[in-house]
Amino acid sequence: MPEQPSTLVPQVRRQLTLFAEPQAARDIETIRGTYNPEQHRLIGSHVTLCREDELTDLERVLHNLGTLKARALAIHFGKAIRFAEKNKGCQ
Repeated sequence: MPEQPSTLVPQVRRQLTLFAEPQAARDIETIRGTYNPEQHRLIGSHVTLCREDELTDLERVLHNLGTLKARALAIHFGKAIRFAEKNKGCQ
């Protein structure tokens, strides 16, 4: 019989996340609270920059972040697209 993973061991997800400043994210948070209340409760407005498979060399990532010259970053978004259903694309 295969060994079952322990349900007591929490799964750790490692991601590099850029959080929006609370003052700048007010409008976004209002929308998130209305249309995605569960995620709104779990985490603030953010952009995931790197996922687990992109962070395999964490020391290098930390070094690269430490040597960045830019201290401010502006992101401009286009028109919002709503996903119809999970894994069924956009509408």
